[in-house]
Amino acid sequence: MSQFVSLPAYDAENTGEYGNFDPVPAGSYLVRIEDYEIKETSAGDMAQFCLTYRIVDGDFESRIIFDRINIENLPGFPVSSLEANKQKAIAIGNSARKSLELATFGRSGIRNPQEFIGKMLVVTVKVREAEGKFPASNSVTRYSPAEQPQAPAANGRAQATVPAAHAAPAPAQASGPASTARKVPWKK
Repeated sequence: MSQFVSLPAYDAENTGEYGNFDPVPAGSYLVRIEDYEIKETSAGDMAQFCLTYRIVDGDFESRIIFDRINIENLPGFPVSSLEANKQKAIAIGNSARKSLELATFGRSGIRNPQEFIGKMLVVTVKVREAEGKFPASNSVTRYSPAEQPQAPAANGRAQATVPAAHAAPAPAQASGPASTARKVPWKK
């Protein structure tokens, strides 16, 4: 039984609502790495580097994107003993990890996962449709460096920007008054 006889008080006025975990639309987003965890896969034979990114600008500011990178096989499961698809998952994970490190640090071989916390980069995501018991989710398809900030923004936060090479293409303009340009996620 709990030690509390009632729910403890909290500052409801300054507490946001529980997050929205629906996937964000496919595209590129400027993010800050908020958290990480290294854990076993559900099959228990590989390890994953699980990252949490927070979108820092645009229409989806403050939304969360989750990323899982297969990083190794666990002791007792040598790579050669794994099925071919799991061997491929590890190879893809190693490639993703290298791309993440290059986009975030400009170098590879990062061993301390704590170094990732607070770093900015651009992630490109696609939407993976719901399948069976798994809801729709985002899947990171590319990591790119964030351009370095020139100066702090008016709100005092350092702002990096999405490199032009990775910005979503502008939508085609229809002729006539009904035409409206769609805002890209990182623009306010």
